[in-house]
Amino acid sequence: MVSAFKGTVTTSAVYDASTGTSNAGGYPVQTGSITPSHTGELLVAGLYGEALPNATLINSGFTVLDLQKTTSPGGADSYLVGYNTAAIDPIWSCSGASGYSAAAIATFKHP
Repeated sequence: MVSAFKGTVTTSAVYDASTGTSNAGGYPVQTGSITPSHTGELLVAGLYGEALPNATLINSGFTVLDLQKTTSPGGADSYLVGYNTAAIDPIWSCSGASGYSAAAIATFKHP
């Protein structure tokens, strides 16, 4: 999956932080806790999983951009703009799904 965003820093200094986790037992799966350095950063969270259904959701105010549902493997990506500097650890949930899953999150600075 590919997503493009505007309004971030346009140098290599755009990257702030990232983390990820996996769950051999399926869902739900958390991205792992991350703390943005500055208020207003762009947060992007992704999901990889086996047999993703239509009912694939993420909490904490994220908007799902794309969902590639399939018998195996599938993926999803989401974003949140303007978050503060508190730690966040969103959870992906997939109703009726099982199998291996992995999630990641990254933060990007704004000018």
